[in-house]
Amino acid sequence: MQMIERKNILLSALFKSSEVLKPIIVAPLIISIHGIDSFALYSLVITFIVMVFPLIDGGVLTYSQRELYAKSNESYQKIFNIVKFQICCSPFLFVIFFFIFQIIESDIMYRAICSCYLIFFAFSTTFNGFYRAQNKFGTLVTIKFIFDILDVTIIALYAYYSREFTLDIFLYLLMSKILYFSCQLIFLKIQDKLKISLYLDAKDAITFFKSSYILVPVALLDSLAGNIERFLINDIVSTAEAGFYIVLMQYVFYLKLIVYPLTFTQLPVLSSLWDSNDLDALKKKVFKFLNYILIFTILLGALFWFAKPLIYEQFIGIELDSYKNNAILLFLITVIFLNINSIFMMVMIISKKIKSLIVLKSLTLIFALSININFLPDYGYIVSVLTLLLLAILTTLYLGWQFILLKKQ
Repeated sequence: MQMIERKNILLSALFKSSEVLKPIIVAPLIISIHGIDSFALYSLVITFIVMVFPLIDGGVLTYSQRELYAKSNESYQKIFNIVKFQICCSPFLFVIFFFIFQIIESDIMYRAICSCYLIFFAFSTTFNGFYRAQNKFGTLVTIKFIFDILDVTIIALYAYYSREFTLDIFLYLLMSKILYFSCQLIFLKIQDKLKISLYLDAKDAITFFKSSYILVPVALLDSLAGNIERFLINDIVSTAEAGFYIVLMQYVFYLKLIVYPLTFTQLPVLSSLWDSNDLDALKKKVFKFLNYILIFTILLGALFWFAKPLIYEQFIGIELDSYKNNAILLFLITVIFLNINSIFMMVMIISKKIKSLIVLKSLTLIFALSININFLPDYGYIVSVLTLLLLAILTTLYLGWQFILLKKQ
């Protein structure tokens, strides 16, 4: 059992590594050929898609692991039933997101393309729940890696051969995402784990969503609080400064990969301990995770600090000054607290302290908006960096306090 757990942690690390392969290669490619403004445009669209993703996912990805980890045969059909329900709702969702995308893009064609991309992005991400619920991490990693390579190839070819980097790129990425979703279905069918039928148990799907949708406000507020400053920098300061902010943050925040294998694989494990009322074992496991996170985040953070000229100046091609160096240092400190928070957040979810999380994330969003709107014009994006750090520290203190107060059911 322990061997399987370690194998899954390793495979989940590979899963995320393949996912970040795209931005690692894309950033220097777009910046060197088309400039920082084009990179900012591409990044803001991706950020927007990630921000509104919880609305279409409906908390299915997280809730399915929380509730279905012990029901191996049921989980496939249950989650697939949810996907069928989402597919039936997709025309309605398309209309909603078509109008939402007007916030960042006025062109009708681009809004339609990005809306379709978002829908298939959500479907394929939800489908990952099939593999994760059944510990099929090897298949999951293989399929994901192949299509991440395909996406990188598409972006590279588009960057090299297009005169201008526009949102046309998402038309090609949409085709890749549709193909990815189709391959997920085919692999599940080959494994005889999925009975594909047109029958939709709408009642079961609605019942599931009633439980899972409680996670949506938390995910949405968390995403808004952690990303809204990018759009504020773009609107208040400049697109170029938004691009610098995003690329500085993006590479530092790859240190969040340290915690990802744990959050990816250990939610069902911690859920089992909580449901069995074994609070001592749960806390022991959480403290073990925290020690691992602190040691590796600090060590790799120090290594990153010394390697930053190589990363940013040589690889990406942007010149570092004292302002950017200060931002990088603050990001490195921030990521320590964010990694700790990821573990505490798992505990909050399995113990179903969702209302507390909604209040916390609401206050976080309000604070982030008020500070950025008032101080960005005078001090630039360093205000956003400091705000992220302060909110990460306050969130760690609150979640840590909630963890200490945790009692047996």
